[in-house]
Amino acid sequence: MSAAAATADTSAEIPDRVLLFKAYCPETLALRLTNIARIECIQASAIEKIGDHEFLRQKNDQTLRLLRFPHFLPLAFPTPDNESLYVIVPRLIGDHQVGFLASDILDFADILASDMDRQSITVPGVLGTASILEKLTIVLCLAEVLNTAGFAAPPPSQAPSILCAE
Repeated sequence: MSAAAATADTSAEIPDRVLLFKAYCPETLALRLTNIARIECIQASAIEKIGDHEFLRQKNDQTLRLLRFPHFLPLAFPTPDNESLYVIVPRLIGDHQVGFLASDILDFADILASDMDRQSITVPGVLGTASILEKLTIVLCLAEVLNTAGFAAPPPSQAPSILCAE
């Protein structure tokens, strides 16, 4: 391999694998898979409320604080809840256990940072927009989303694995 070919290989952009989902709104959202610990399918009846907060009691008797993206991001008015829904649980964020409610898990896709329009939406929690699988998608920054929701950001992750539990 020539020196020029080796330089071209190292400068090639590495795609990020993202989860595409809906969060009770018409917009398609994306989160990097490296930021996600697991996805759980739950029944809406399993959600318990204390004041304005929503929680999920887990099998180990711990509680998982549930957050809805439309409550702290500028998204369209939420549609009514589904009977079954998904909880996207980010990798550990300090002492806090949180999960984000999603109405639909759509797909996984690879995106390049160069394909993102970072000027289209400039609010905390949003990296930008990208056309993914022929849909305009809002690409989220988990650290900023957690900050906006009042939680500490997760440490950088090395492992791109994800666990789906039902």
